[in-house]
Amino acid sequence: CVSAAIQRAEILPDVLGWPKSETTQPRLPEKFLVVCGSVNPITVRQLNYAEKHGFIRIQLTPEQKLNMEYFSEEDGKKWLDWFWDICSKNSKVIIDTNDPEGDNETERYAVEHNISRKEVRERIPSALGEIIGNMVQRGLKSSMLMTGGDTLLGCMHHLGDTELTPVGEYEIGIVLSQLVSNNNKTHVFTKSGGFGEETLLTDMAV
Repeated sequence: CVSAAIQRAEILPDVLGWPKSETTQPRLPEKFLVVCGSVNPITVRQLNYAEKHGFIRIQLTPEQKLNMEYFSEEDGKKWLDWFWDICSKNSKVIIDTNDPEGDNETERYAVEHNISRKEVRERIPSALGEIIGNMVQRGLKSSMLMTGGDTLLGCMHHLGDTELTPVGEYEIGIVLSQLVSNNNKTHVFTKSGGFGEETLLTDMAV
């Protein structure tokens, strides 16, 4: 299914009048990690469907999302080790910043700790970036789908010197890129929250 990501890119030279060259389809890892920083209802439905069809879903706690020191402390370091183990042993994993359905625990945590809404919007992608940056530096062998406006930027910030190269398009609005950082190479799909059918994640993981 991900071969469609390359097929759309192949027509760009004809459309734009560029010189044509041979396109080599990247060999993507079988493991698939979804990194969700979106609260869009369409994305939430995709997550719920995927969880019911074989994905391991990890939802971050308010402290993990909003305490900027959490992952530098002992509990946070142990959690990163645990999450690395999850990613290593499972082929389909979701890391999700949404609260459990019907709960608003992140908002309560923010109020209790005097964290403004602006800071909440900044801290959540930063936390995701710290987690995924740590996984990539350990040698993560998964292709990834990142959703949410600043999720990829948060990851690139924590990786430092990075190079992002577009490779193709899985479908309209879902772009595949190669992410290189300190000799670590992985492939990342990105999409905004409102794209895709309910079965998107399970379709991509086949």
